[in-house]
Amino acid sequence: MWNESDLYIDKGVSGFGHHCWGVEMELSGRARSMLRAVEAGRAEVTGGVEPELYVDGLPCCDQMATHDLVRAGLLRPTQPTSFGRRVCAELTDDGRAALAAS
Repeated sequence: MWNESDLYIDKGVSGFGHHCWGVEMELSGRARSMLRAVEAGRAEVTGGVEPELYVDGLPCCDQMATHDLVRAGLLRPTQPTSFGRRVCAELTDDGRAALAAS
């Protein structure tokens, strides 16, 4: 969800079942690039408590940004997965809105 200042407000639940605490965040250039890679179908995500993002088969260097994007509910796996197993990643409706607003 976006507020009037174009800051994303985390609604609290991601596709991995984690709970976040209603934090406002502004997307960095790197985070936008990561979301664009997901949108383009170039990304995979692993299952587990601390998911990892792979773009073009390579691990993303910013694991904290990946965790933040997943927990904020901006991206998710396309299918159920397990710890360490990679599956295609997809944007959520909020993820598409975040890209459109940036």
